[in-house]
Amino acid sequence: MSAMSARSDHWGAASSSSQAGPVLVGEETGLPLIQCTDCKRERVVENMVKTREKVNYGRVYIKCPRNIPGMLGRCPFYRWQKAYLAELVEKQLIVIHPAVLEVEDDAPRNDAGAAIVERNSLDEKVDKLIRILQLLVVMIVAMFAVGVMYVFK
Repeated sequence: MSAMSARSDHWGAASSSSQAGPVLVGEETGLPLIQCTDCKRERVVENMVKTREKVNYGRVYIKCPRNIPGMLGRCPFYRWQKAYLAELVEKQLIVIHPAVLEVEDDAPRNDAGAAIVERNSLDEKVDKLIRILQLLVVMIVAMFAVGVMYVFK
């Protein structure tokens, strides 16, 4: 079974489509990237937050390519992954089998925010250890220098 057919089996087939040609899916979510429902001009794109802010780092969002800050006639379409999925289900563009919902509700959550906080905490501990080792090296060098000066007095 190919990855594409596995995704269509998982999310279900669309009941109808206003788009001609193949349905593009997001690399991170596997959700179909449909024509923007706000401006109806372009297909939405999927992105991941890559800034260092702890709250949203690693979260996936879907937006219209015409949603560019400062652009005249800018499209307002911007959804987080969960809201986009809910919109697709509401518009009956995808159908989720009830058994899949039960499995996903019971599955442990993989919270990207918690992983980032944990990684940042580990980074802080490593940085602190490096500073302590650097201080220790400076103290050893200073003690060695004092010892050498004492011997050659």
